[in-house]
Amino acid sequence: MRSNKIIAGFVLLMCTCMSGQAVHANYFEDKKFDIGLSVGPWFGGTINISDYSVKATKESSTLIKAYFDGYLVPQFSMGFYIQQSAVPYQNEVFHIGSGTYISVPDSDPKMLEYGGTFKARYFLSEKVTLKPGLGLGYRTISASDYPVFDIEGFAVNASCELQLQMAEKAYFSVEAGFLAQPSGGNDYSDVTFAPIPYILVGVGF
Repeated sequence: MRSNKIIAGFVLLMCTCMSGQAVHANYFEDKKFDIGLSVGPWFGGTINISDYSVKATKESSTLIKAYFDGYLVPQFSMGFYIQQSAVPYQNEVFHIGSGTYISVPDSDPKMLEYGGTFKARYFLSEKVTLKPGLGLGYRTISASDYPVFDIEGFAVNASCELQLQMAEKAYFSVEAGFLAQPSGGNDYSDVTFAPIPYILVGVGF
């Protein structure tokens, strides 16, 4: 799949950057960039399909995220990310007008999203940092069997990442946040959802 190739390329870039990054006594303060890969659960929530007067139930799924943060100053970065997940939903019945209803069986449309980030950085110690941030991006959700679930949307995400140095050139990360979609949809309906939380763990360099 295209998204898998993108993430594989990102992992290769991580390894290249890791080999070239200088070693300093204060690992985090001297870093010029972060590059990382994380995975974890994106929890369930409600998706609003306005023109059908339906609230679809999204089930929990696995979220994979790759990112690059470049530091403009030690306490602030701008960067980009790409992430993917399934968006599984339970069996739903949709009213499409004139007393007509359609039943859509359980399925798991795929989400692919990319965008930019703005993050602050707080040095809790020489080996621990905290990075709250905001992400804005472009999101697609596609289901080949049901065009009603082929969706484009504006992604608004918030995150807070804790980084702990675990090796000379690497860190372990724990990130909590949410993904939201205040606007989006397709030719059939507007499709939005309020913040749906996630938790990720990963490594970076």
